[in-house]
Amino acid sequence: MCLKFVYLVVYGMLFWLLYELPSTMLWDNHGQLQEEYFSLLVFSCFVSYTALVLVQGSNPGYIEIGGRFYSLL
Repeated sequence: MCLKFVYLVVYGMLFWLLYELPSTMLWDNHGQLQEEYFSLLVFSCFVSYTALVLVQGSNPGYIEIGGRFYSLL
């Protein structure tokens, strides 16, 4: 649970940094926020965090056969 919280805090800091930088694609020449890029940023952050929550703590895919480990990759 701690790892998920730390990941969320770091993601929030990066999100805030991207939002505050004036030279990103989030802002047009007049200083107005471009909603399509902002919504894409929010959606990608949501999908990335959801993927972390779903796979964090899952089985990495190793099989033990006769004392040896084999990777499924």
